[in-house]
Amino acid sequence: MNWLSEQELLSKQPIISSWFLEHVQQDVLHSKEGIKLAYAFYIPDNAKQAIVISAGRVESYLKYDALFYELAQRGIAVFSCDHRGQGLSQRISPNRMHGHILDFATYRDDLAEFIQEIVQPRFAQPWLLCHSMGSAIGLMLVQQQPSWFAKVALTAPMLGLKAPLPEWLTKLVLALGLMGSNLLQKPLYFLGQKAYLPEPFADNKLTHSQTRYDIFRQQQQAFPETQLGGVTYAWVAAAIQALYTLEKQAPHTDIPLLCISAGADKIVDNKAQQRIVNLMPNASWHSIDGAYHELLFETDVYRNATLDAVMTFFEE
Repeated sequence: MNWLSEQELLSKQPIISSWFLEHVQQDVLHSKEGIKLAYAFYIPDNAKQAIVISAGRVESYLKYDALFYELAQRGIAVFSCDHRGQGLSQRISPNRMHGHILDFATYRDDLAEFIQEIVQPRFAQPWLLCHSMGSAIGLMLVQQQPSWFAKVALTAPMLGLKAPLPEWLTKLVLALGLMGSNLLQKPLYFLGQKAYLPEPFADNKLTHSQTRYDIFRQQQQAFPETQLGGVTYAWVAAAIQALYTLEKQAPHTDIPLLCISAGADKIVDNKAQQRIVNLMPNASWHSIDGAYHELLFETDVYRNATLDAVMTFFEE
């Protein structure tokens, strides 16, 4: 399959941005709690199948404009909803830079509402494409509603956290941080986390592609409301609980699933990832050697291999 190369992307990005603004439907879904969830979708003429994208932490559907465009050229409908607290969706902490949640089940329920209200009236059983944190959210929904999706593909899924501290010290810091948050009655950044600050490309651990990295940072400057900082103590505690539950339920998760791991990932725990995927009876795990975490925004060799594997799996 021919995907946009970095060189093509440089020349076509203005065209893609204009196409996205003109043709992709963007709107807001009000959750049952009244939280505003921003979403987007595009349905090509005669589309027979759809992909739902569950994006990673800090991401917005705006970041996926090129992938929307590429999939549209292949006659595939695309849907994506920004998770609450990030992207263009409503923030839930008084500090809008906080990556914050009390329970990952809230993310799952938001995604479920989006599927029921926006996707299912148009496509009964779409494919689900998840990245990083979006994989944990997507899997939680799959475990709750296994019949909703035909197949699931995960790219660099967050199925285990890479802690910067020894486990015992992480637990101590987390307990103290949660205590402080409760006493002050407000979310607090986890140790070492801070407000949004764009990293120079040379310091980034996400991608080898300066082209795609620069485009992402330019989008964040053009849409400052999508900027997000680090995570809170509550987010870390919620993530740990969610990943424990995902692993416990993994042997009962029998949907056809493909996990693509970034071989040189510095963000998530690939060992935990492989362990959990191996527990699933109908899942396969594949590593892209040398790739960084952002498999869908990597250099051509890594991105093409990822997307080829995903689409071959979906369409076979």
